[in-house]
Amino acid sequence: MSRQLRDRCIGLAADYRARINLVGLEAPRTVIHARNRSRPEPVPAAVIDRLVGKWEAVDPTEAHVVERVDTSPISSRTPAG
Repeated sequence: MSRQLRDRCIGLAADYRARINLVGLEAPRTVIHARNRSRPEPVPAAVIDRLVGKWEAVDPTEAHVVERVDTSPISSRTPAG
């Protein structure tokens, strides 16, 4: 989801003085494509690439609380360091 699209949703909630909590679910492009291929009816790869190209990570300034969750399998994560 792009920040512009999130801003519309967040703005509406903020107008009602809501507390905003965002959770960003993240995975590498290779994991996203692998998951898509395993679906009973996969989305065309070009569509996935287009959506991934529009994706923007959540920024801490967008909400009261921002959490990022790496949804990739542990075996595909790159060691920190």
